[in-house]
Parts: sequence; structure tokens; C-alpha cells
Amino acid sequence: MSTAPTDIRLREIESRDLPFIHTLREPEVVAHLGAAFRHVSTETDAEWLNAYRRQRDRQVRLVIEQGTEPIGVFYLLGIDWIHRSAEFAMALAPGARGRGAGTEAARQGIAHAFQDLNLSRLHLSVLSDNLAAKRLYQKVGFVCEGIHPQSTWKNGAWKDSETWALRTAARGA
Repeated sequence: MSTAPTDIRLREIESRDLPFIHTLREPEVVAHLGAAFRHVSTETDAEWLNAYRRQRDRQVRLVIEQGTEPIGVFYLLGIDWIHRSAEFAMALAPGARGRGAGTEAARQGIAHAFQDLNLSRLHLSVLSDNLAAKRLYQKVGFVCEGIHPQSTWKNGAWKDSETWALRTAARGA
């Protein structure tokens, strides 16, 4: 049994992170996500960061670092302050997977959402065949709330997706 890495930290995205974030838009990374692959320019990434900065009251966008190297991103999107909920999203660079870094980053992000931001529910969408992501989500407390047959168009075929959620009550809070 492996132990979680102790040098994982989350910090807000900065302009210097855009070259790394651009690598997460590569087809081999996007293939595991619900979003379709799209060509994105570095100028579009810069506009994306500026748009985030104008909407920080409704989203949190963090870089996952191991030591001083960025290895992924963690997002809380569409924060609803009335219902105290948000969409949970994260992506890891291919070389960072399978070592416990994603689990540790998810735990830190969930703690930030529930303890610092006082949210009470996180939800996400995952492709049904993304077994590694589903194992991670289950490990940190998410439960599957529903399956959506043939809901996502990926690589020329329809794929099933699932909605998962985590509530503070499920964490014993």
C-alpha cells in the first residue's frame, strides 16, 4: 500500500502557469475528460485566465504542485452560494497519475471547499469508462448519483457519463 505524497499543494493559477495548463489541453489528456478536444491558442488561454479573474466569486481555479512543479489543476466551478454547492473538476498530467498525488490534491481541494468556503455539496460528471477517475472519486467520498446513457460525444462515438456527488453529511460533518 502506497502512502500519499506529502509535497502536494494547491495554489491559485497565475499567468506563469499558462504554458503548463496548455499541455493539459492535449488530446491524450482530454481523451479522459467529458469535454471534447478543441484546438486552443495561447492567446485564448490568456483570455481564459483573465475571464477567471473577473469571476472569482463563482469559481476557484488552482494549480496542483508536487514540490515546485505543476502536475495538474483543481477547479470549483459554478459556485452557488445560496445552495452552497459547486462543480468539482480536476486534471492531472499523464506523468503524475497513479502515484497518489491526485487523491491528495482532491482531499485538499475538498477540505478547502467545505472548511474554508463553507460549501456543503460538490458534484461532478465523469465518463463511465474512466475507471481510474471513478476510483479516485470513490476513495475521497463521492458517490454515484446517476448514469446518463450515450450522453457524451467522444472520438466519434457516444459514451455514457455519470454524475457523482459529495455532501458534508456524507463526510460526517
